[in-house]
Amino acid sequence: MARTRSPFGRTLELLGSCNYSDGHQSFRDETVLLQHTHVEAVQAGDRPLPLIRLYDDDDDAAGGGFQCTHAIGEGGMGKVYAAHQPVLCREVAIKRVRPEKASSNATDALIQEAHLLARLEHPNIPPVHALGRDANGQPLLVMKRVRGVTWSDVASTPEHSWWDRISADHLTWHLRVLTQVCNVLAYAHSRHVLHRDIKLDNIMIGSFGESYVLDWGAAVALDENGEYSTKVFSGTPANAAPEMVRCDTPLDATTDVYLLGSLLHELLVGRARHASRTLRGMLRSAAYSKPIQYPADVPKQLADLCNRATHRDQRQRPATAALFREELESFLELRVASDLLEQAEHLLEQLRELRDNIVAIPAGQHTQARDLLLEQFHALGIRCRFAFEQVANAAPQYEHRSGGLAKCLRLQMLQAADNQNYQAAWSLLTELSEVHEISEELSVNLASYIREKERTHHERRDELSTQVQHALLDRLQSAEETVLALQSKLAEAPDEVTQRMKASDEKESSIP
Repeated sequence: MARTRSPFGRTLELLGSCNYSDGHQSFRDETVLLQHTHVEAVQAGDRPLPLIRLYDDDDDAAGGGFQCTHAIGEGGMGKVYAAHQPVLCREVAIKRVRPEKASSNATDALIQEAHLLARLEHPNIPPVHALGRDANGQPLLVMKRVRGVTWSDVASTPEHSWWDRISADHLTWHLRVLTQVCNVLAYAHSRHVLHRDIKLDNIMIGSFGESYVLDWGAAVALDENGEYSTKVFSGTPANAAPEMVRCDTPLDATTDVYLLGSLLHELLVGRARHASRTLRGMLRSAAYSKPIQYPADVPKQLADLCNRATHRDQRQRPATAALFREELESFLELRVASDLLEQAEHLLEQLRELRDNIVAIPAGQHTQARDLLLEQFHALGIRCRFAFEQVANAAPQYEHRSGGLAKCLRLQMLQAADNQNYQAAWSLLTELSEVHEISEELSVNLASYIREKERTHHERRDELSTQVQHALLDRLQSAEETVLALQSKLAEAPDEVTQRMKASDEKESSIP
């Protein structure tokens, strides 16, 4: 009795009978043709396409039509040309079936791509301007021409000139672009369209940093249950989801989520999720999709997201592209918060050093240097507190874990108490106790510190007051003794004083 082969087995059998030099593209050329025999495509003969005139000369196209200039891209079955539309004075892109791939299946595939793209009106999807046929009856798809660079070129070239425009670090920029791709897929899924071929080569970065998801040639329409069943593989083996190569369960939105995970994997480690020297190796890797042990320099949150998104079980993946995007955004927020936390902790360390320098100055010694240190401490304390408040707003769990703001407030409170600004010290302690929930023991110790400072201050003040009083009494007593001595002198020699005064009066009267 003949053994029945699984769909995956039949796919490998097909591969064994083929001799491809390029496992990525050639395999797709064959299988995508087979795939389109299993979908309800709009046949060219069922609905005649309008004639679109193509000219070699711009003057000939002035009355209507397009002047094709040069090829700007090529895929498995199609080729894309740059063209000029004189009537509207604009540049467009025209996609045609490659002559050597011309067939009814290829024609139907291009028409289906046009109809699916017509469903999708999104700023990150190049719009369709027209669908028609050339003079030979071959379909033409007229689209917006996107100028820029492919994401794969930028990602694979660290010295690419594009990086000169980017102020963020490379990973942050990549993740922001990926969130835009997630938005596109979330929208496409809401319109019941599955892309099936998300990869770096199919993302174009526009001249102003905008991103476009291209090549919807493998896209299919989902049924009312959000699923698509097929027995034939279509896509890129190096990135494919298990259900794409095994053909044992319907494809759904989580299939594109898997491709997002594959794309993220390539961004993180620089190679495809199912990288292999052979096409068979790629497909086996995709079929089993074992979890990856990522290097230590890959952020744990992203490594975890990659493994969940590329889980063999579709139910274990993020259910939608929107949920995948939310996890990326969460990581980016924490990444920003992490940078802020690092800056805040550096300020906190500087604040500690300043306080140590101030404390090292002998008590009661008020010098210009100490006054300068106090000014610096006050300004730095404000900056440090603001920095930790930013961290708390961006990612509360980060600030709570570090306790940095509480440490900053504690240093400010201690210095306020040392500066005899007890009202500020008590206010800071209240904030520490009520808002930052410090331990009762620490709160009691800090309160004792302030009270001890207040008691010492009051005792010193009373001591100084007593010393001043004693000094004043001593001076008064000394003054009284001086006055008594003078009075005694005057009493003992009245005649001598009288004679001196008389002599002085006579001298004055003798002056003419």
